[in-house]
Amino acid sequence: PAAAVLGGLAVTVAALGLALLVLPIALDTKSRIAEFRDVDVAQISARDSAVLEDLQESVDGLENDVRPVAAYLRWVARLAPAISWIPGVGHEAREWAAQLDRLQGDLAAVAGALTASSSLLQAYIEAETALTRVDSSGPVPQLALSVELEATFDTALAAVRRASRASRGDVPVYRPARIRDAMGTLGEIEVRMLSAFSLGREASGLLGELAMIVQQVRPIVGPFVSDASQSAPTTVEELRRALVDVDERLRLASVRSEGLVRLAAETGQSEALKNRLDVLDDVLEVLLNVNSATVLVLSAVQPALEDGPDSPEDVLGRRLVRTLEALAGSEAELDRAIALMDDARTRLADLETRAGLVGGARGLEELGKAVERIGDGIQLARDFAPIGLDMVGRDSVRRYLLLGQSADELRATGGFVSAVWLLTFDGGELADIQYFDAVRVDDYGRLNLYPPAPPGLEQHMNALVWLMRDVSWEPDFPTTARTAADMFRIGQRQEVDGVIAMNQWTLLSLIEALGAVASPEGDDLTSHNLFARIEKGTDVHGRAYVDLALEGVVERLSAPISLPELMSVASALHRSLEERDLLFYLDDRKQQVLIEAAGWDGGIRQNATDYLYVVDSNVGWSKADRNIERRLRYTVDLGKPLRARATLNLAYYNHSGPGSAGCVPQWLNQGTNYSDLKNACWWNYWRVYVPQGSKLLSSTHLGLPEYSVAVEIGRGQPDDDTVTVSSSFDKTVVSGLFALGAGNSTEVNLIYDLPIVVDRSGGEIDYRLLIQKQPGSRSRGVEVEFVLPPGYTLVSSSIAPAFEEDSRVAFTLVAERDTVLTAVFAKGSDSAG
Repeated sequence: PAAAVLGGLAVTVAALGLALLVLPIALDTKSRIAEFRDVDVAQISARDSAVLEDLQESVDGLENDVRPVAAYLRWVARLAPAISWIPGVGHEAREWAAQLDRLQGDLAAVAGALTASSSLLQAYIEAETALTRVDSSGPVPQLALSVELEATFDTALAAVRRASRASRGDVPVYRPARIRDAMGTLGEIEVRMLSAFSLGREASGLLGELAMIVQQVRPIVGPFVSDASQSAPTTVEELRRALVDVDERLRLASVRSEGLVRLAAETGQSEALKNRLDVLDDVLEVLLNVNSATVLVLSAVQPALEDGPDSPEDVLGRRLVRTLEALAGSEAELDRAIALMDDARTRLADLETRAGLVGGARGLEELGKAVERIGDGIQLARDFAPIGLDMVGRDSVRRYLLLGQSADELRATGGFVSAVWLLTFDGGELADIQYFDAVRVDDYGRLNLYPPAPPGLEQHMNALVWLMRDVSWEPDFPTTARTAADMFRIGQRQEVDGVIAMNQWTLLSLIEALGAVASPEGDDLTSHNLFARIEKGTDVHGRAYVDLALEGVVERLSAPISLPELMSVASALHRSLEERDLLFYLDDRKQQVLIEAAGWDGGIRQNATDYLYVVDSNVGWSKADRNIERRLRYTVDLGKPLRARATLNLAYYNHSGPGSAGCVPQWLNQGTNYSDLKNACWWNYWRVYVPQGSKLLSSTHLGLPEYSVAVEIGRGQPDDDTVTVSSSFDKTVVSGLFALGAGNSTEVNLIYDLPIVVDRSGGEIDYRLLIQKQPGSRSRGVEVEFVLPPGYTLVSSSIAPAFEEDSRVAFTLVAERDTVLTAVFAKGSDSAG
């Protein structure tokens, strides 16, 4: 009887508890559990603290609701043996307790993984940033954090598996529809939780690999972009071993990253983590390309570097020939290295867009700098290898004239020539450097032997003969070089084998690559103080100060330097060549053909397409060009059936400071020190070179100032229009003169019909424009706009358009080097690329 009473009481209590506790929760369980139906790494790794708090609150709330029910059912289950004689009661009590244990186990797994998952995505962002910040000595991803995250996800996985296994037995018989649906939902969620936590565990493991890679990569790649002290390998063999080790680790990490991307995609888990992994995969590929390219280059030059006690190479010393010999025999390896670096550049360009969309990878600028320096250095090595041995006189003596041009007083091929050096190579070494003041290099007792001054120089600067200081007047550097060599022969009775021109922007790039060189004052000359020192030094020592500064660079290059420094120097030289701040001309025609093929000759390009070359020349005896902002707008109307019509707008702004000297007379003494000469009125004799056969239709009237040199010497009348049309170097040339005071701006407008330079065959308009960059000038903002015939739209172009509207398409760019713009238009097309 007592047992019967106890059993009856138990049944009553269980039923009452089911009614009062289980059923209300069960009715709400499906909607509550469904909040976690789509649980994945993206959801629980959201960086929004409010989202994390809401998720944690949901987990805590459901746990609080379930806890008393679970305790109650466990109490009932303990009574099950006593009431086992009542059919079904014991089974129901045990199975309900098991299901509640299952739910509690799942909730515990979510709660345990929540904190780990919330830090996982941020950890990846920090890891990618550390990988790309190769120039930084900042913190790297923590190996301890990786181990901790991996252990947490392992624990969560084990908890879900235990809960899932515990629920695979019998299930409660008494299951209202709402409860049955909730249990089914819980099963679906467990599958997703297993997938999410497995992905989290694998991602945590990869995080540890990234930490090791950062520690290995920074000492190798960092020195290529920084002169900061880093524990880099010091010998060639150490560097080779380090590169091989990094190569292997990068490849393994890349394979693991690709596997995670596939896993995230296949399981439908975490779009945010998938995007993060996609970015990481490209970062690893960029690093792998950089590392592999460096291995190829090192393998090529290693024989030339191994004979010294250390890896450093003397750029201008006895090992120069051996290095050039090694490069000349390694064209295939260098070509492969260049292809790897080109791929790295492409990936980086894409990364800059995608990383901005998904966040993170904040060090892309540093990685991009490393890629540019290493890629440019390899390209220079490849291009210079075929001519290098002959040029440095491996088997003979070679002499070259080096023109030091001042881009602050801009002329056509780089600037007013203020200094001249004679470089002598003997047996592959730089044997001697002899300095000449450009004003004193000419022989004034033999002026009758010098060529007459070009018309513009004669008219606007009253030059009677053409002397070395003004040799950069013509825009075709081969012409300038041959003229300079003739002048040097007349003035100094010496023959040269070629002519090189450089301006202060090349000097700046070299010093930046070397970090610092000895200054004439005995301290460091750096890229940060170079111009200030030149200006002050010129005031004190005159033009010879630049020679003292160049001596510091030569001394630095003549001492042993590391491979990263060597690559940085090569990159600086390549960049100067690309931006036309460093130009070459060699008497040897075979070598000169290679120079022209590389684009280092500074010649006016001859092509059958559209062409635009704007040349400015300072004729005001000032140094104001560094303060001049230049912009260009070029509109091409393709509506005419044969000859397109061009409208060119040249805009200038003089940023010279207040208190500058006025503009008249043109020959006014602008000041007694460099600062005065730099902040001054700017007299510009401009020339625009366009395709031969172009027909000028209209132009801005530019009247000749009353107090100009031309009026003073009787070569013109006040307000005469200075705009003229001529022909030179197989181009039509439009030229003119204006003066621009400090703080003022001006514009020049030209309208002209082009010859037939546009291909209209096949029902398409195929357009190609070469914009040639003037040596010595800094970047010029360019906008090119097309007016299309009715029904035509853009099909493809070499750069993305800035806008497309009705029948107009425009492109914007900054002309820092020679630039080719191509565009194809077709009738009825609605696609652009």
